[in-house]
Amino acid sequence: MAAGRARGISIILLSVAEFRLQSSAFEHGEPIPRRHSCEGEDLSPPLAWSGAPEGARALALVVDDPDAPAGTFTHWLGWGIDVAADGLGEGEATPVE
Repeated sequence: MAAGRARGISIILLSVAEFRLQSSAFEHGEPIPRRHSCEGEDLSPPLAWSGAPEGARALALVVDDPDAPAGTFTHWLGWGIDVAADGLGEGEATPVE
């Protein structure tokens, strides 16, 4: 972990090299199934993670699509996720969206 100061703000850099995020609904690099899209049931996919950075107080989730026709499109933002949790079930919301 590295720390520094910039314009009176403390900055803490955490290594996320060991953080792993996966879903049982689809494989890495594969399209998200229709069930989990606005063209289907619009349910968030089940997510599981491990290796949260030491010292993290909460997790945030950003799901964006850099290949969207009109440029990067943000599908889902969530934060305030308990760092002790190991995932979200299908359709489960994050504490703050």
